[in-house]
Amino acid sequence: MTKEEIVEYLASISGIKETVLDNFKYKDDLSKVAEQDLKRYAELYESIQPYVQSMASKLAEEFNKPMFVKASDELEKLIKSHSDLIQPTLLDELVKLTSQSNQFEQWQKELDKLNEISEVSFNPNLSLSAQHLSLGIDSPINTQVLPISSENKNLEKENNQMSNIKINKMQLSNFRFFIDDEKNNTFEPNKNGMLIYGENGSGKSSLFKAFDFLSKTEISEDEFRDNKNIFNIEQFTSLNFEFDNDKTPLSISDDNLSVDSSDTFITNLSVFKPILNYQELLKISYIENDSINEQKNLYTFFEKILEDYPILGTDKKLKYFEDEEYFDYYKNILQNDLFDNINLFLGKFNHGFKINKIKLSGIGKKAFLEIDYFEKDITNHKYHLFLNEARLSALAMSIYFSIIKKQFDLLEDNSLKILVLDDLLISLDMNNRLSLIKILQENFNDYQIFFFTHEKGLFDLINEKMNLASYEIYVTKKDDYEVPFIKQTKSLLEQAIYQKDTQNYGCSANLLRQFTEKKLCEYLPVELTVGAKCKKLTLDSLLTKSTTFEKTKEVNKNQELIDAFTKLKTFKRVLLNDASHYNSTDIYKGELEDAIEVLEELKNKI
Repeated sequence: MTKEEIVEYLASISGIKETVLDNFKYKDDLSKVAEQDLKRYAELYESIQPYVQSMASKLAEEFNKPMFVKASDELEKLIKSHSDLIQPTLLDELVKLTSQSNQFEQWQKELDKLNEISEVSFNPNLSLSAQHLSLGIDSPINTQVLPISSENKNLEKENNQMSNIKINKMQLSNFRFFIDDEKNNTFEPNKNGMLIYGENGSGKSSLFKAFDFLSKTEISEDEFRDNKNIFNIEQFTSLNFEFDNDKTPLSISDDNLSVDSSDTFITNLSVFKPILNYQELLKISYIENDSINEQKNLYTFFEKILEDYPILGTDKKLKYFEDEEYFDYYKNILQNDLFDNINLFLGKFNHGFKINKIKLSGIGKKAFLEIDYFEKDITNHKYHLFLNEARLSALAMSIYFSIIKKQFDLLEDNSLKILVLDDLLISLDMNNRLSLIKILQENFNDYQIFFFTHEKGLFDLINEKMNLASYEIYVTKKDDYEVPFIKQTKSLLEQAIYQKDTQNYGCSANLLRQFTEKKLCEYLPVELTVGAKCKKLTLDSLLTKSTTFEKTKEVNKNQELIDAFTKLKTFKRVLLNDASHYNSTDIYKGELEDAIEVLEELKNKI
């Protein structure tokens, strides 16, 4: 849903008759509600309720729940009318808040501050109306805070600026495959993250392990020793991380195997566990041979991954509760906090199936997924046997992504907001790869993403689609053993600039030609990039078709693009073609610089 649609809907809430809200106490108590208002309310509620709830909850969390304290009389009436629907822990919280109406003045100041930083203006009655809606009529109110949707990013603007701590640099010394070689053990991600291609045995998994250690609050001496470089077992070993905040760099080393508890921006990684590889995905679908004909029980899987889930209204994590109280929170997290978001992610993979229900039982610890496949219930067909590998991977990623996003949103302290992914797309086709890239771009665009792969084609695809610092790791020899060789990946345009700066003008021109063809093929519809008999078009033909395509647009015609294509035709005639063949024509630095200038403009417009 767009921001404009959300604003329009929020404006409509304040105009809904009070009778609609006041009489929506119980499912069957609809006698006083005008039919047209009820129909309108029901339609709006179904389409926007998750967004309204997340906005109301986010406001409550952001400003210490002052939105509840505006009018104690209304709140007491709300508690009284919904006491049988509200969970006990939240009921206690609401009762306490009714005595804090003196905070309204402070709440108003905070609301004014929010209006200043937000593109959306809120009216004081809106928050209370939204909270009425968040109660719903089919389920009890949620004790957790729903993550804000990607369509409402403007509400997170100030919060994101404070909490999105980034890794600026990491160095691995005598750790697993890496040795004490600064040139070949140092990585510098950009603000968006880092993409790593590694040959088998080149050290990619060593780098991934470094993130695993970063996400632990404490590491045993034996575990750390087991991860030393075997050729330098007695040498000092360290993992060094530098961040973009004012904190002292972190060094995990022989002398320091724990993270300072005051560095919550690091220790919070242990809560939402953003380290994900293909082996983790298999936990959703893998079945032992002796139980292959049974339903896949995910209870212990969820139990493990949610153990550090913070429970709002308490100072405890899920793992510290016991018996019925534990199961109540466990059930609430899965059914209220995560369920809708899992299906939202599943929908983005466009595989035609969704989770219909998470069936839970504390007796015997059972958690089964009931799944609809193109609106047909396939529960009895055992999803782990019925669904293909792509759909099982989509299901696993949707579950993990929902948990990671939700748990991060529950953290109050500034944290490293990272997502580490290792070879998630083994053997999956292009559509699935593009779906994952789109999810990362749209739903994790405020995370620093670290993506590892041993497949060069996937590396090239992600390098093309996402703006990440890119590294390639290869194996080379030092003395009598193998060590990593690290090469930072440069785009064709970056390589061309480098070759121009080192006076390799012919090489620079060839690279510019390749870059130009690549960008034009990205710009044109695929059917226009080939000629008769599917023959690949020449650069001249690509430029001609690109110019014609842009000129014939009925709307959103871009004259700057047309001018750039025209200039490139000139460069093609005097430079790019000649550079590809032996001839006596000199290539001048100025011509290269002019071509590079146009291509840099083109890169930003396509």
